[in-house]
Amino acid sequence: MCGILLQVTAKNKKLPISYTLNGNMLTRGPDDTNFFLSNRIRLIHTRLAISHSSMVQPGTFDEGEIVIAFNGELYNQEAQRGGASEIDLIYRLYKQHGVNYASHLDGEFSIIIIDLPRSIFHITRDFFGTKPLFAHQSDGLLEVCTVADQLRIVNQDSPPTAIQANSTLTYHLDTLELIAAREIVNITNVDFNRSKSWADLFRIELIRKWPLEAKPFIPLSSGHDSGLIAAISDEIGYKPTFYICPRGENLNILSQRIDFLRSRNHSIIIVDLPDGIQKRIRNAIDSQADNVSYIDESFRLLDPVRDDPSPMGLASIYKHASMSGCKVAMSGQGGDEIYSGGYGGFGPQINVSYQLSEDSEKSPFEVYPWRHLKNGRMQQYLLKEEIIASLYSVESRYPLLSLPPLLSYLFDYQPSYREFYKGPIEHELLRVGFPTDLSRFKRGFNPYSMDRSKAFLDRYAELVISAEEIWQ
Repeated sequence: MCGILLQVTAKNKKLPISYTLNGNMLTRGPDDTNFFLSNRIRLIHTRLAISHSSMVQPGTFDEGEIVIAFNGELYNQEAQRGGASEIDLIYRLYKQHGVNYASHLDGEFSIIIIDLPRSIFHITRDFFGTKPLFAHQSDGLLEVCTVADQLRIVNQDSPPTAIQANSTLTYHLDTLELIAAREIVNITNVDFNRSKSWADLFRIELIRKWPLEAKPFIPLSSGHDSGLIAAISDEIGYKPTFYICPRGENLNILSQRIDFLRSRNHSIIIVDLPDGIQKRIRNAIDSQADNVSYIDESFRLLDPVRDDPSPMGLASIYKHASMSGCKVAMSGQGGDEIYSGGYGGFGPQINVSYQLSEDSEKSPFEVYPWRHLKNGRMQQYLLKEEIIASLYSVESRYPLLSLPPLLSYLFDYQPSYREFYKGPIEHELLRVGFPTDLSRFKRGFNPYSMDRSKAFLDRYAELVISAEEIWQ
């Protein structure tokens, strides 16, 4: 996780002389702050050092004629095996493939490339839009930033807009005109290993996204998505720290999961949110978090942090994990949007087709893309997680947001998945024998729920830390 701020002026315009880096830019990248500066371009990068400790950004190539800033993580073999830093790899692919460079990247990313000889610059976000990137343009000034509030510091007239996921936007450096908008990935043209099952492909993606140079943690609920990440991580032999907030959850399933993980010698921390602390956490988050406007399917204007109670538990987990030296969260984000079609999937409505009121016998490919995927509700919840993570200098990675399992689900759909909630996720949970909530009732963390069970907390007293200690 890093912070990127680009300011570009049209020809014969001057850059703003003064600016102040937003606090979220600095917590996103607490380890280094560097910049590239020319007459009409200011590119600033703040870095959270997890891997490639020698990588300084913005990176300059071809004697300063190509400038690159990157946020996220790449899983291409060249980057993972130390053969090249991530910006070295981006540069090489750009030189080989030009504007189509991003279709050869594997990872979670937002990228800016400035090509001075051609008088153009490119702005790119990955297929799922995992890493935030916002833009604002007015009066001959274009600004792009990972933090929306950073753009509001300079521009008070109108809010910034989010850069579209799965796109590379190309602008002219002199006029700031949008020259082209290109799709990075067309799913009908992507190859994947069809000889492997969905479960095998997901396992590969989890291994590829597992941090080798940082302490990871898993926020674990009683739900399916984080449960699958926990189950496969244990099966592989990984030893992350598991964090649990037992409110708004199925406590019976949580107890079974805790007992299972303890029997396997895993580290578990239960964060208790006692009554009365909610306001303190809410105030702390609201005073620091990026202000992002998101329009939902009903055209209501939402703030993904302030209009959702779940960030209270998420912030408590991320804050404590960061204080304990954990830099990477393995998140279950994406399971709802991809494998159940989104939300409201209670009772028998457990398949994508049902969510869209389509013929339940259709395959997901026939009704793709469904309304919550990528630029729907998924963006709202990804923004929530990314904003909270940025407050505590934690990088979130998303094993479920990987193309190979998604393509397997779309193109090699198994009709037997219709028997399971979230199809292959529940199927795999049952296969490995991980405690699973078969009520098929969609739950969500709620810090105001009344199920703060004293018996549950007493049973696991040695694992419990009070949020009072975290937020003192």
